[in-house]
Amino acid sequence: MKSIQEVGGQVLTIASEYPKGYKWYKLYKDSIGQLLYVRSGEEVVGRITWKGIRPHALAESASGRWIFIRRVELLDDAHTEIVAAEFNSHIATFKKLKRNSVRGVLEFPNGRNFSWDVSDSRRLEYAFTDADNRPLLNFTRRFLAHANVEIDPDAFSVPELPLLVLLGCYLVVIVYDLWV
Repeated sequence: MKSIQEVGGQVLTIASEYPKGYKWYKLYKDSIGQLLYVRSGEEVVGRITWKGIRPHALAESASGRWIFIRRVELLDDAHTEIVAAEFNSHIATFKKLKRNSVRGVLEFPNGRNFSWDVSDSRRLEYAFTDADNRPLLNFTRRFLAHANVEIDPDAFSVPELPLLVLLGCYLVVIVYDLWV
């Protein structure tokens, strides 16, 4: 698997693949084993495998492996914990800015953060921005769990780029499924 930085400024595509024998009408009812591939042309640069209940997933790229765990608390809204798979250690948290919103922020313990926002009223376009509100990644959902990812040239210097790409892919699917 090539790294996202190696493939350069190409538009990435996100597409789901399901185990053999999967029925289209079961698309979001039972997603154990569903694979979400991130590709640059034919080259796979990332992969998300849904584990157990839909919101839990393993994300992999040449730069690392992360587990995304969506948590819903009784009096609070959902948030997603990001855990480094190799060390089983918490590295970041994605929190929604308010209840029933798709807007949120990815917070790292060192104080670094990235904002996630919807770009249109139909919930087809999303973006990650840095602390200065500069767009780093733009996601355009085409159909169910299919989307395009455009990477701003400045984003290639961001060390968290692979995690941002995979978390963005995860969020696009979760927004579609659960409206976050």
